[in-house]
Amino acid sequence: PHILMDYFTNISFVVVAKNPYVTISEILDVAPELAGDIERLAKQVLNILIIQRKNNYLLGNNITFTYEDMCKRPEWVEERVNKHYGINDFKLNNVDQLTTSQSLIDNLTDFQIETINDVFKRSLDTLTYWGYDLETREN
Repeated sequence: PHILMDYFTNISFVVVAKNPYVTISEILDVAPELAGDIERLAKQVLNILIIQRKNNYLLGNNITFTYEDMCKRPEWVEERVNKHYGINDFKLNNVDQLTTSQSLIDNLTDFQIETINDVFKRSLDTLTYWGYDLETREN
């Protein structure tokens, strides 16, 4: 984004984040062999959230929302895009195709959640910034 801003001074970005537990669950679904390296995977996913947060601060004229906003509040996202960019016919039509976040999080084991939380505790401010909390399991 920083390179683009040097050439396009009026540029703005759509900055989107996704629940990091869901992201990890989806990665493990596609590549189960990464389950043995859950800590490294959690660090990478957290780093993505940190980078998106920095991009949002540094680049200024952005619109920011989460993947969950697109699923749960599509009209709100559509309204923001319309207001910010003047795009009147922007519609989100994929809401009925999405797997629920909780079912994906439930695919993670207690050990995986504990390991992920150990990593995410290092940057609670970033989780909070995006509207996420540490996952907990009832014993």
